[in-house]
Amino acid sequence: MSIGEIVFIILIVGFVCYVFSNEIYKRVKHKPTGECACCAIKSKRVLKKIKKDLKKDI
Repeated sequence: MSIGEIVFIILIVGFVCYVFSNEIYKRVKHKPTGECACCAIKSKRVLKKIKKDLKKDI
């Protein structure tokens, strides 16, 4: 094995570890993951806007 192959393997392993650790962190902190992440962000934005509009009406 050459130095280039070893560096490449280390980079790939590091990237895979980063992806898995990021998913685990989000699950531990109860943040939305996967396809639900997109919907959760949009729904929070809509709820914030509705609450703001209701406060204006009162």
